Amino acid sequence: MRNVYLILLLIIIIGCSSPVEQFDEEEKLVVKFVNRSDRPMNNIQIADKPIGNLQAGASTNYIKFNEFRFDSGLPDEDAFAEIDGKVLSNKSRNYWCGTEKYTVDSGKYLIQIQIIDTVLSLKDITACAP
Repeated sequence: MRNVYLILLLIIIIGCSSPVEQFDEEEKLVVKFVNRSDRPMNNIQIADKPIGNLQAGASTNYIKFNEFRFDSGLPDEDAFAEIDGKVLSNKSRNYWCGTEKYTVDSGKYLIQIQIIDTVLSLKDITACAP
């Protein structure tokens, strides 16, 4: 019986000392952006963070964020990009209700950027990623 207790104790100690996945504190939250439009986007800025330029169909590397806001499952951060010499934004986004707002501070997200009419649209497509 004593051997059984020792084996169980050893399993618990090993299990607690080797977590499934460890994140570097600086990389707790990373987001990759994909330009799903047919136009290049320049000087992209999302959540007050400069993202850079993206050709049509291109994506960024994963970018570190401290936090990222969502509302009803949709990204709820301010976004700006220069397209064909005009600055477009998502400032006119209007979600039906503000009660499903939440902020994430860890995880790995894939966000697509689209142009709908003359407005930038952000959409979380993490679940669709390969």
